[in-house]
Amino acid sequence: MKIALYSESPDPGPGGAEQFIAVLAEALSQGHEVCLVHHKVSLTSKSLEDYTGCDLGRVALRYVAPKPDDSHRCRTPWTRYREATAWRRELSEGTDVFIGLLHNKAPFCRAGTGVLVNLFPTYDPFRHLADPPAKPPPRTSKKPGKKPKPKPKKRPDNGRAGLFAWRWLHRWYCGWEWRRRMATYQVKLSISKFSREWAKSRWRIESGLLYPPVRFAGGASQAKQDLILSVGRFATTGHTKKQLEMLAAFREIRSSLPEGWQYSCVGGLNDTPHDRAYFEEAGAMREPGRVDVLANIERNHLQNLYARASIFWHAAGYGDDSAAHPELAEHFGLTTVEAMAAGCVPVVINKGGQPEIVEHGVSGFVWDTLDQLKAHTVRLAHDPGLRERMSAAARIRADRFSRNACVERLTRLLGLDPSRH
Repeated sequence: MKIALYSESPDPGPGGAEQFIAVLAEALSQGHEVCLVHHKVSLTSKSLEDYTGCDLGRVALRYVAPKPDDSHRCRTPWTRYREATAWRRELSEGTDVFIGLLHNKAPFCRAGTGVLVNLFPTYDPFRHLADPPAKPPPRTSKKPGKKPKPKPKKRPDNGRAGLFAWRWLHRWYCGWEWRRRMATYQVKLSISKFSREWAKSRWRIESGLLYPPVRFAGGASQAKQDLILSVGRFATTGHTKKQLEMLAAFREIRSSLPEGWQYSCVGGLNDTPHDRAYFEEAGAMREPGRVDVLANIERNHLQNLYARASIFWHAAGYGDDSAAHPELAEHFGLTTVEAMAAGCVPVVINKGGQPEIVEHGVSGFVWDTLDQLKAHTVRLAHDPGLRERMSAAARIRADRFSRNACVERLTRLLGLDPSRH
């Protein structure tokens, strides 16, 4: 069976979506012909294996140049629909199963079976209104010596009524076309209840749950140290991880912590000037022997930090208006699960998918204010028994989001033999 796995993200470096599809690709390639389709020029099998720890020796990678959907520029509904159905058809054409991990507009699926995995619905087809397509310029050539005919006077409200009618038609068409797109995906899934609720609101679809797979759940444990860890991209776009706020919070509580506690703030970093500047600003808050700010570390180094850390912090969405901009919150919280699998006690923001992962007061804490983040952290730092109990509960909780649980659910939905994965 030919299976295509697609990540629409154009960001330079690998991220959570690539980790997700790498795990699925590794499992499905044991019994099927698997191709990973992407838009990242620099992405290679080796870089993806190094980042995820997956064996992709049986998986083909295919780069496809990103192409905007310009169908909205067409002047008639039938030409617009024709262009819309042709957009990115090469992603799924010729495959038996197409699995797309999507934030934005979904391409029409040409595979025998389409699987839509909603990361978070940033595109809203029912609210988007475009201006009418531009009319062709008027003719300028005139016969010599002939006066142009005077134009008849229009009623004052004609233009307004015409625009209203066009917008009504446009809204109707967008809804009709979107329903046609969604009908080409027989299986619709969301990576969290948070994303599922917004998919129902924005995309008007019902979807099941497919929690992303943790990278190394249940790994070998080692003695925990007095270390707080946060993991996330150093980025100024998308849902930023709020490293500056966490670094400032640690400075404010360090005098309240027992002697010897440290903080490691790590994450991925690309070459864009804004992100580099943000990382340098965070790096200026380093303190030798107390605060580390690290970018693009090797996977073994990160795994070691997870194994040694006692507390894990996450703050994506802090200070943002989550009702107006829910996409700025963490859509699931993959690094939180990774930390819990390694025995870290999570102290994470009560937004996005985080409260689905952490059982407050049992396997960690969720917080709404930085004062709560600091209070929970100080309490844990002074109570080794509480840390030990919550660490054990966090490991158990992380098993729910394991690689095997994700793969088994997907293969069962697709009617594949789970014993081959």
